[in-house]
Amino acid sequence: MKKLFVLMVSLVGILCASNWEIPLDLSENMPGNGDGTIVVDRFGNAAAIWQDGNTNAILSSYRPFEGGWEVPTVLDTTGEPDPHICVDEAGNFRAAWEFGSTIRTATKPFGGSWSPYVQVYTRKATYDNIRVASVQNNGYAVISWFEDSGVGQNVVAVTFNGSSWTSTFLNNSSTHTVTSNAKPIPHILPDGTTHIAFIATDVGTGNADIFTSTGSAATGTWSAIAGRGSSKAISFDFSLSDTGNGAIAFLDSSGTVQAVYLLGGVWGTVGTVTATVSKEVKVGIDQNNIATLVYHTSTGEIQKASTGVTSISYQFATVSPGTTGYSTPRLSVSENGGMVVSYLGGSGEVYGQVGANGVFEATPTLLNAAAKNESVAMSDNGTAYALWKDTTGSGFMEASRTFDPAHYLIRALGHKRLIYNKGRFP
Repeated sequence: MKKLFVLMVSLVGILCASNWEIPLDLSENMPGNGDGTIVVDRFGNAAAIWQDGNTNAILSSYRPFEGGWEVPTVLDTTGEPDPHICVDEAGNFRAAWEFGSTIRTATKPFGGSWSPYVQVYTRKATYDNIRVASVQNNGYAVISWFEDSGVGQNVVAVTFNGSSWTSTFLNNSSTHTVTSNAKPIPHILPDGTTHIAFIATDVGTGNADIFTSTGSAATGTWSAIAGRGSSKAISFDFSLSDTGNGAIAFLDSSGTVQAVYLLGGVWGTVGTVTATVSKEVKVGIDQNNIATLVYHTSTGEIQKASTGVTSISYQFATVSPGTTGYSTPRLSVSENGGMVVSYLGGSGEVYGQVGANGVFEATPTLLNAAAKNESVAMSDNGTAYALWKDTTGSGFMEASRTFDPAHYLIRALGHKRLIYNKGRFP
C-alpha cells in the first residue's frame, strides 16, 4: 500500500508539472508548404487537415476524446496547399480544399467515416484562403475564397442549403477591388445565417477597408457588402459566437491594433485597442460577450487585450515569457470562454498557453523545440489542442493537447494506458 501511495504521489507530481501531452506525429511524410488546421468539437473530439508534402494528397486525422490519433484518411489523392476544416455543434466535420480549378468538400458525421468528396465549384482560376464553416441544422454550410481568373479578381462564396450549392461573387470589381490580401473569413450561425468579412479597396476613395456581408445558406443570397470604417486595413481576424455577436480585430498601415464589434445584428464603430505597433492580431469572442485579442508587437512580445463587448474596457497583459523574439500567435476561444494560444519563440520553439474568460495562465508550456506554428483549438469541455509542423528531425505534422491530471490518474490506476493510440503513431 505504501508503494502504491508513493506511485500515486509521483504520478500526480509529474502530471501536474505540465498538463500538455507529449507531441505525437500525425503524418508519415513531411506536410506541404501550406498551413494545417485543427478543430475540436464541444465534446473534445478533434480533427486535423493538411497537405502531404510528398504526394500532395489531402489528409485528415481524427482523435476521439477518449482515444488516440487515427491513421490519416486520404480525402483526395491530389490537392493544393492550405485545405481547411470545420466542425459543427453536433460534432460533424466538413473539409474544403482546391484541386486544379475546382473547389471540393467532404464530410465526416459524428461517429462516422469521411464521405467521398464532391465538387462544388469549377472555374478556370487560381484560389487563395479557402475557408469553410458549417452547422448541424440541415447541414447548412458556407465556403469562401479569393479568386483570380486572369480577367478579374473576386471574393467568392458558395452556400449549401442541405441539397445544393449556390455561388456568389461578393464584390463588384467596378466599385470594390480585391487582391490576395482579401483573406475572406466566413461564419455561419445555427439557424443558417451566414456572415463574411474581407479586405477590399473602395475604388472611389482608394481606401482599403474591411467589408462584411450577411446572408442565408437556405436561400443562397447575400446582402450588399458594407465597409466597417477602417482606414488602410492590412490584415484582420474575424470571430463570431453562436449568439450572433462578433468581433473583428485588424491592423492598419501604421501597425495600430483596432477592433469593431457586432451586437444584436448591428456593427458598432471602429475603435483603437492599442497604439503599440504590431505585426499580427487574432481575436475570439465567447457566448458571454467577452472578446479576447492576442497580438504580436513589433518588438517581439505577445500581448493580449480582453473586454466585455457591451461596454468596452480593455484589460491588457503580456502573454509571452519575455518581451522580445516572440511571434506568430494562434488563438482559439470556445463558446463557454475557454482559451488557448500558441506562438513561436526566438529560436523557433512553439509554446502553448491556456486560459478562460479573457485571462491566460501565467506560464506557457514549451511544446516543441523548433516548429512552424499552424493552428490551435479549444473545446467547451476544457481540452485544448495545438498543431504545428516540426522543423527538425522528422519534419512531420505534430499535435499535442491538454489533459486533466485527475482523469488520467484514474485511467492509470484502472490499468489503462495514459496515452493510447488506435492508430500507428504512438
